[in-house]
Amino acid sequence: MIQMTEGDYCDVSRAQLYRLAGRTLRYRVYVAIEVAWNIVAVCTVAWDVFVAPGAAPKWALVLLVALAVAHSMKMTVHQPWQLLKALAVGGLVFTGATVLNRATGSPFGPAAIATVCGSAYYFWLGELWTRREAVARERAFYRSDD
Repeated sequence: MIQMTEGDYCDVSRAQLYRLAGRTLRYRVYVAIEVAWNIVAVCTVAWDVFVAPGAAPKWALVLLVALAVAHSMKMTVHQPWQLLKALAVGGLVFTGATVLNRATGSPFGPAAIATVCGSAYYFWLGELWTRREAVARERAFYRSDD
C-alpha cells in the first residue's frame, strides 16, 4: 500500500505511481516529454537572455505549453480548472517580469520566463494529481477486498 506521510514521501517508485494512477501512456513516454520540455525551456531562456534579448521564439513558447498539457492530459480532462490555475500563475509571473523589466531596463522579455514558470507549475500540478489519483485508486482497491 502507498504510504503518504508528511513531506509527500511515497514508498513506491515514480513509474509504479504512474501505473497505479492509471496514466494513459507508458512511463518512459512521460519521462521523454519531461526531458524534451527541459531542453526547450533551457534553450528558450538562454535564447531570450543571451542571443536575442526579449525575442524568444514563439514556436518554443507554444511547444512548452503543448508539452505540459500533453504530459498532464488526463488531469486536464478531469480537472480543467488546474489549467486555469497554471495560466493565472503564468500571468502573474508575466506581470511581475514586465514591471521588473521596465523598472530595471533589463533586456530579457517577460514572455519566456512566464511561459516556463506557468508550464512548470502545470507539470507540478500534474504530479500532485497523479499521486492523489494513485492513492485514491489503491484505497478503493483495498476497500473492495473487504
